[in-house]
Amino acid sequence: MFISKNNVLAGRTPSVTTGVGTDLPSNMSSPDFSLSYTASGTRLVINYGNVGQIDYVAVCASNYAGGSDARITVRNGTSSAGATSVRGIYTANRPHVCMFNFDRESVTELIIVIDSEQTSKLPTVHYIAAGEALQVPNGGEVSGYARQWLTRGVETRTQGNDLAAPIASLRKRVGLSGSINIPNMLNSFVRDEWQQFLDFASAQPFFICEQENLIGVSDTDEDIKREQGYLPEASYMCYNPKFTAPRAHSDTRALQNLQLRFDCYNGL
Repeated sequence: MFISKNNVLAGRTPSVTTGVGTDLPSNMSSPDFSLSYTASGTRLVINYGNVGQIDYVAVCASNYAGGSDARITVRNGTSSAGATSVRGIYTANRPHVCMFNFDRESVTELIIVIDSEQTSKLPTVHYIAAGEALQVPNGGEVSGYARQWLTRGVETRTQGNDLAAPIASLRKRVGLSGSINIPNMLNSFVRDEWQQFLDFASAQPFFICEQENLIGVSDTDEDIKREQGYLPEASYMCYNPKFTAPRAHSDTRALQNLQLRFDCYNGL
């Protein structure tokens, strides 16, 4: 499990080189989902330039998924470069929130490409973040952990007739809530990395990716990588954190148990 612990794109304005729309490009760096950026065509190419040392990129986008050519691609280099510049790729069956993880490196030109297969679908970006992520030492998935990226925030109310059969339904979107429990953490982790993460989470949304994304992803490797666990869509964006104090371990003072609750969004 990876959890973002900073965001170097906050307050930055990217350039749009393909699919230039009428919205403000700065909307893509804002966690305010009332702001967004919609492309003028089926391909949207976003360039953040030099962003320094990072190891994750997270993308919240909609209105592009469906079809074998619908995808999000993250590159370190030009959008027309070969597979060696690719740092993450997601072929989009559904508009999941995606968090792409890779070896920390200096990204001199961060480019995100979003492709839609259908001319009736113009890609829309709600939020992009990038920076450094912490890898939970023990995996972060204890028994009973709820996989928020696979659920639906939908509530249905159905009216019945005299036969107790459905005649009309009302569906509305509702927010999701999740939590993570991280037991048996060393005091050094709780004092250092966890505190840095809490500083960030109290000020900005953060992302969780459940899977260990594999390194060196290329277009030709995608099917093999997915078989081995490369799932950038196994992610969700978290906000409204509810902080709880670290709990003492039952057997030793050298370990602590951590818990964090939050509201979340998975794009579905």
